[in-house]
Amino acid sequence: MRIFAGLGLLIFLAVLVYWMSVYAGGEDVGIPIAIACGHPSEGEIEMHVVVGVVMANQDRMKKDDEKIKPWPEWIKDHFILTDSLGNRLELNRQNHSSLIKPHEIVGTQEFFMVAKLKTGQSYSFDYIPDIDESQRYRHQFTAPVTAEKARQYTFNPVE
Repeated sequence: MRIFAGLGLLIFLAVLVYWMSVYAGGEDVGIPIAIACGHPSEGEIEMHVVVGVVMANQDRMKKDDEKIKPWPEWIKDHFILTDSLGNRLELNRQNHSSLIKPHEIVGTQEFFMVAKLKTGQSYSFDYIPDIDESQRYRHQFTAPVTAEKARQYTFNPVE
């Protein structure tokens, strides 16, 4: 019986240490966003980005019905994709993705954003959760030269 009590205490302490190191530190660990890239064609590759239900409606719930923006405007306010020269790229909203299957991502998607990238070029992708606050998150990457399945990328807080 002492073995089970000791094992239970050890598990409790392990969980407590993990919780303290990850959650209680108050440090912003970033926001995970799922991204996939299709097969390249003529030096370009299509990138699909998942916008989850919670992400899409986080600040919309705070707004009056009159002030809710259409999705294209919401995307422009909350996501900024720029190339290495600082030129802003267009992100188009789609209801479905040919690259990302529902079982490949965690959570429920509201919609997908699609952009055309030049393979091998560097990009900076910013996410702004609430336009009324100054906090933003960034993922810097190089567009792949081969197709990539959907996976979570961490958008880190910008200081």
